[in-house]
Amino acid sequence: MKAAVLRQIGDLRVEEVDTPQCGRGEVLIRVESCGICRTDLKMYREGQRDLRLPRILGHEVTGTVVEVGHEVRGVFEGDRIQVAPGFSCGRCRFCLQGMFNICDNISILGFDHDGGFSDYLLLPEEAVRSGCLNPIPSNLSFNEATLAEPVACCINGLERAGVNVGDTALIIGGGVIGNIFYHLLRLTGASRVFVVETSPNRREFMRKNRIEALESVESVQEEVDILIPACSDPSALIEGMKMVKKRGKVILFSGSSPSPHPMVLDPNLIHYNELLLTGAYGCTQLQNRKALWLMAEGGLDLGYLITDRVPLHRILDGLRMVEEKRGMKVVVG
Repeated sequence: MKAAVLRQIGDLRVEEVDTPQCGRGEVLIRVESCGICRTDLKMYREGQRDLRLPRILGHEVTGTVVEVGHEVRGVFEGDRIQVAPGFSCGRCRFCLQGMFNICDNISILGFDHDGGFSDYLLLPEEAVRSGCLNPIPSNLSFNEATLAEPVACCINGLERAGVNVGDTALIIGGGVIGNIFYHLLRLTGASRVFVVETSPNRREFMRKNRIEALESVESVQEEVDILIPACSDPSALIEGMKMVKKRGKVILFSGSSPSPHPMVLDPNLIHYNELLLTGAYGCTQLQNRKALWLMAEGGLDLGYLITDRVPLHRILDGLRMVEEKRGMKVVVG
């Protein structure tokens, strides 16, 4: 089969590899679609904390079941599935509390387990056992269902912080994640949601999809209850925190890019205003299922975000599109 293998940082090759064989407790799927995340770009360009090389990248995966191993229950050939990418152990202190995304022994698709930029994907016994195979509702396409994982990550961030009806929010960054957070906040009952995006093209894209984005944080005329820096620029956190009300909340969702000029977080701002800062990394299997339900039945219409689709052999073109911020979500398949 064909697969996009990251041999070392900056060396991603589409090459012929052995098609995996399905064993006991495992499930083999034919990959139909796999979204390109900015984390994939980061892995390709500079690496990532949880990345183990060589690796087939891709963690926003949908596909069709083509083979089911012995002792697997509830999964059948022909099933359309979305894969929650974190395979948790179910035994550690975090799993026992339902915090499967921060499992001490987690294995992550496309990070330390081969991912979905390939013709076929073998899901190991721990993925099947931990409930990572989610049926795709009939009214969602394979392309649309690739968005379930980023939606689930955003759900995790909002659940970590806690959102109250009537809250106001500021999102800095109008990419895929910023758009998803906008719609989730409105569904959750936020009264006003401000989005700041510096790119004129992205502001115009959002305007065409009924979201009025602002050019700068200074354009926001009121303090907010919740701040979400939905980009890797550390200044988004530093400047955005000045707009948060007393006892407001900050969701640290995006990892920060290295900066030649270190940004200093003002601890007095946190102390005197009693701000709550919470990290959010990844998502649980349940949050992936919730994301699919919201997109299928709960009024979360995100199909407009998928602007481009490239075949596997053009994955480097897809990564360049993400890097240059051409379009929004690029899907391989």
